[in-house]
Amino acid sequence: MHLPRKFQGFGTFLLQAFLCTGVLFAQADRATVTGHVSDSTGALISGVNVIVKDANTGATFTSLTNAAGVYSITGLPIGDYSVQMSHKGFKDSKSSVHLVATQVQALDVSMEIGSSNEVVSVSAAPQLLESDTSTITNTLEEEALRDLPLNATNGRDAVQLLVQSTPSAAKSGISGNQVYSTLYLGGANSWTNTAYVDGVDAGAGPQGAIATPGLEAIAETQVMTGNASAELGSTGGGVLLFELKSGSNKIHGSAFEFLQNEALNANSWQNNYFLAGCASNDATCIRSNSRPRDRFNDYGGSLGGPLWKNRTFLFGDYEYYSQTNDTLNPNSTTVPTARMLTGDFSELLTGGTQQGNVVNAATGAAFINPCTGLPYQYGQIFDPQTQKVVNGQTCATPFANNVIPSGRFTSAQTQNIIGIYQKYYKPTLNSRIYNNYPTVVSNTPSETKRSFDVKLDHNFSTAHHLSASFDYVKWVSVTGGGLVSTLSDPGPLSQEWSNNTPNFIARVVDNYTITPNLLNTFGVGYSSTQYTQVPVNQVASASVYGFNSDSTAFPTIGFSSSNGVGEQNLGTSVDSYQNYYGYHFQDTVAWQHGNHSYKFGGQVFLQGLNSNSGGNIQNYNFSNVTGGPTDTSLTPYVGSAFANLLLGDVQSASQNVPEPTYPRQKYINAFAQDDWKVNTRLTLNLGLTWIFTFAGHQQDGHWTNFDLTQQNPLWGSYKGAWTFAQNSGSTFQTDNTLRQFAPHLGGAYQLTSKLLVRASYGLYYVPLGEFNAGYGYGFPSQQGEFWTGTNIVPNNIPGSTAFNWGNGYPGTTVLLQRSITQTSMGNDAPFYISPKTLHLGRAQNFYAGVQYELAKNIILDARYMGSLGSALHDNSESVGINYPDFNTYSHLLTSGHINDTISSAADAANDGVPYPYQGFSGPAYAAIAPIPQAASFNNKIVLETDQQIGSSSYNAFVAEVKARSSHNLNVDISYTLSHLEGSNLAHRSAPGGNGLYGYQSAADIPASHGFVQGTDQLQVVTGYITYQLPFGNGQAFLSKGRLVDAAVGGWTVGSSLTYGSGGPMGTVNSPVQYPFFFQNQRDNFAPGVTADNIKNHFHGHYVDLANTSDPRNQDFSPSLFTTPTLGTLGNTPYNYNHWRWNPGLASDASESVSLSKAFAMGPEGRFKATIRAEFYNVFNRHYINSPDTNPNDTTFGQVTGVSGTPRNGQLAARVQW
Repeated sequence: MHLPRKFQGFGTFLLQAFLCTGVLFAQADRATVTGHVSDSTGALISGVNVIVKDANTGATFTSLTNAAGVYSITGLPIGDYSVQMSHKGFKDSKSSVHLVATQVQALDVSMEIGSSNEVVSVSAAPQLLESDTSTITNTLEEEALRDLPLNATNGRDAVQLLVQSTPSAAKSGISGNQVYSTLYLGGANSWTNTAYVDGVDAGAGPQGAIATPGLEAIAETQVMTGNASAELGSTGGGVLLFELKSGSNKIHGSAFEFLQNEALNANSWQNNYFLAGCASNDATCIRSNSRPRDRFNDYGGSLGGPLWKNRTFLFGDYEYYSQTNDTLNPNSTTVPTARMLTGDFSELLTGGTQQGNVVNAATGAAFINPCTGLPYQYGQIFDPQTQKVVNGQTCATPFANNVIPSGRFTSAQTQNIIGIYQKYYKPTLNSRIYNNYPTVVSNTPSETKRSFDVKLDHNFSTAHHLSASFDYVKWVSVTGGGLVSTLSDPGPLSQEWSNNTPNFIARVVDNYTITPNLLNTFGVGYSSTQYTQVPVNQVASASVYGFNSDSTAFPTIGFSSSNGVGEQNLGTSVDSYQNYYGYHFQDTVAWQHGNHSYKFGGQVFLQGLNSNSGGNIQNYNFSNVTGGPTDTSLTPYVGSAFANLLLGDVQSASQNVPEPTYPRQKYINAFAQDDWKVNTRLTLNLGLTWIFTFAGHQQDGHWTNFDLTQQNPLWGSYKGAWTFAQNSGSTFQTDNTLRQFAPHLGGAYQLTSKLLVRASYGLYYVPLGEFNAGYGYGFPSQQGEFWTGTNIVPNNIPGSTAFNWGNGYPGTTVLLQRSITQTSMGNDAPFYISPKTLHLGRAQNFYAGVQYELAKNIILDARYMGSLGSALHDNSESVGINYPDFNTYSHLLTSGHINDTISSAADAANDGVPYPYQGFSGPAYAAIAPIPQAASFNNKIVLETDQQIGSSSYNAFVAEVKARSSHNLNVDISYTLSHLEGSNLAHRSAPGGNGLYGYQSAADIPASHGFVQGTDQLQVVTGYITYQLPFGNGQAFLSKGRLVDAAVGGWTVGSSLTYGSGGPMGTVNSPVQYPFFFQNQRDNFAPGVTADNIKNHFHGHYVDLANTSDPRNQDFSPSLFTTPTLGTLGNTPYNYNHWRWNPGLASDASESVSLSKAFAMGPEGRFKATIRAEFYNVFNRHYINSPDTNPNDTTFGQVTGVSGTPRNGQLAARVQW
């Protein structure tokens, strides 16, 4: 951003101050108590001693009012405090306050003349009107986290509640070990948020992705959806804050257990539909459509207390979650029979889908084997040693009686595999030779989560406080499938692999009060997110099975099928390790001067990735065609891939090559902030953030760039050539800038005691934050063949044998030359790393709103929120960088020469295309591409780049009602009316579309900036309610009697609610797709049809799933669309703004309910026990899927299904003391 000169001057001062004072970064999660102190006449008093004391730990924080009568105590952990003020000649004033994260608690006090021995108590009510800040936040405290229904499937996670209760928040998916990157907050893109734990950035890899601390350890969680302060300005979306519990002077803790069982669940609507049609004796149908098994157990506890009263405190928690589903799908895959393992394949002649002579469908006559003169038989296998060509036909002599002599399969590999089958995988159904072995129904049959958190707090003095905390979360799951012997021991041939994801987050925070008005907070943190995927059944080396490989995994083996018989593929090639890590150094200086609360700070973030994959796993492919006939009209019915495995005749093979990568990057930012309390009514929030991203590097320089500014002399005058980093210090990110300053301006004005007006503007630079391609910006782009090589034994000759594995795997690793003259495109799409990568994308946020106190502790918050993103990194936007002019392409397409090979100037002239350069050889469509050298190799039309051309636009009106502890009621319900446009690929999926559908031409790229996004919901109602029933001790009804209280007291009902309108209908793609172009061509509208007048006509609640072509299922007529003439583009849009599926608020409705009963036990009711039942989608809603929008389908325009997670329930018990 180019700021006015005076702002640039201030920015220069900020930068100099940062560099001179060392590493600075704010711990922005802490709360503040501030206000004016006056006497009874209203005159401000200076020199008042202010002491804020933590009610649980006894920690004290002090300050003095300055000449303006203002005090401010920052850096306060969340919790309950007493605030005492004293001054000679005045009575002491004492108040109590409850503070939440980032809160600025205004506490103005009028002191009375008198003796300091006299104390005047002042009540500080919970502050819902946010009169000292212009930031939009949503906070869930421990009580809400405890009382609201929280589905423990995949482990309890506070973000589920945050998303449900936060306006303008959405998610593309929440998984157990990576939950925050996929959140869309305030209209921002996903993968742009920032997450903090106890005020320290917890990020390591993908931007905003961390594993949540244990729920028992969280005292409070908060999300900022728009206009975070300069202090938290290092984000491109929202900010998530997690505050951990601390020990106190009293020993306290908890224990809990959650259980789920399918007996508490409902069946899905779709299952019930088909279940009704099952015959009473059809056990398979009944089993397939009954409620699926769904069980888990989640238990743990916490404990905290003093190590040294008023000084040192310790708190910790532990949680264990496990879920298993060993349900089998009987007879759903194929293993060889006992006779086949001896070489006897006679069962193939009679047990396949067809028997007898193989009949030529074209002539009706039997196929004759020219090697024998006899008809081919279904399931017949052949001796590869007899393969030859007779009269132009490849053929071979069958094995006598379809039996391979035992002396022909003696290799160690084959014998070991036979033994494994005999030990682990015997057929469970002996009456047939296919579908004779079960598989596990669930793709993730087991999953566990272990987590613990530890926090240590120490008070050195009233001026010096230290905390240290550590969070550990480890997810382990089994994924894959294939052959499974038992759940605990799937056997060597299984395709299952283990996902092991440990996460470590540690931090130390030091708060030191230098003077009563000057506080320094220093923090240092370390984060690590690891992903390890390895085969479940590992060995010391694959050589124990006879393979010449040092891999710890059994090789993968693929089989083709014939005549309906095909063995289950074996093994898995998954073997990888990733460790994202980050070091965070941060500090802030807070200074109260007059009416100004200044903060200066910054951060340094050192990010790295240690990664490897491949594991030297060997991969073998066996084909039924090997060693036999090659006539493609015959081969689907004869031969056996498993027979060729016994013989050891491999069709093709490869070996994974380890691909290590070690990228590194550094980030630094600084900020200056002034919260100026102009008077008791007006507060201004002024700030400036400076962002700087250092150039990335790859250890050992293993980094490649397809540079569009370089020239390969072998490619004539065309730009675009491979360039390679030379060493660890090399980088392609060569153009950096020191001018990324981001202003933050806001204010709050209290019109009346009940009415508050707030507004703000903020500019944010979107952090890069990701080392691996797939989530927008990717660093670095790797081309494996250049650095680690490839190891392949190809075979493109039908019927031939690549090698016999009894002689060992013959492949070797081949490295390509790394030079400017390299012409290979290999297996990786070229990726252009723009020198301007470090010029970050920008997001501007706007906010204006009012807060009105409807009644005590109840407010209405009405606001406008807007976000405008520009220059965003979005790789998908650049896919058209190598596409030709469409008119030129269309002419070539309609000429019929688009696939002609151009190898000379004469060829080019004949087809009317240019001859790019001497030596060019490629298809005609490549010759007209802007970068023909890329288009001519392996159809590399798509050239991606990290250039900043993405955009977004979001506008929303939000009306929110909040109630805190009002008549036993806690409420946060909001209504949002919003609209989202932009080019971000992550937002493009639409209810009526076909996933993340792409562009139809280069013209879509600039036009896409105005595309309505697939995640756009015009209307959303969301929030939560908790209500303690008014019965029992201390309540309005039935308040007397211990037995009565035990029966009717302590009951709380909680509910989280979401209602949303449907999204836009998606792309209607054309039946005719253009080869080697975008291949996302859209249909035309029929005459008279437009994007504005097209409507949905399906309004029923019944869908005929058995006959999806039922006229009652039709939503729109296929006649509304026509196929474009060849060589033209369709005129229908990418997404539809006015044409929406289920526009009503009930189209996306979900209600979850909890009912809990609390009991108090022990002295003073210190022990509290709670039992609860929770149900999710309590009304068991199902939703009619949007109609089919693919003209190639016979159900085009028809509604073909329903969706929705059926109601599920869980039971829980919890004790705390």
